[in-house]
Amino acid sequence: MGLTQFKLDVPDGEYEVTLHFSELEAVPAGEQLVYNLSKDVSRPTRPGSRSFDVLLNGQPVLVGVGEATYLEPLRAVRFKLSASAQSGRGITVDFKATRGEAVLNGIQVRRVY
Repeated sequence: MGLTQFKLDVPDGEYEVTLHFSELEAVPAGEQLVYNLSKDVSRPTRPGSRSFDVLLNGQPVLVGVGEATYLEPLRAVRFKLSASAQSGRGITVDFKATRGEAVLNGIQVRRVY
């Protein structure tokens, strides 16, 4: 099923949300990740097998995240987004997979006022 939602329980206010992504599964042939502890090293990687959309508080902010758009194998990419927390609901980040599973490697949240 993979990642579908990340909920930030923060007080009402304005925030900067930074999402960090990296494609760690579609590794080019001949390259092996140092921290890959799997015994199944023969598992084939499938470039282009992942695509997903990101919504922030229900609004699309990134569409078609995948190798064709933003994710290069073994390269980090980040997106700084503005978000409002209102009425005690916090901030919700939704991930809608269109192909494969969505990934998120890191998230930073900073209140701006």
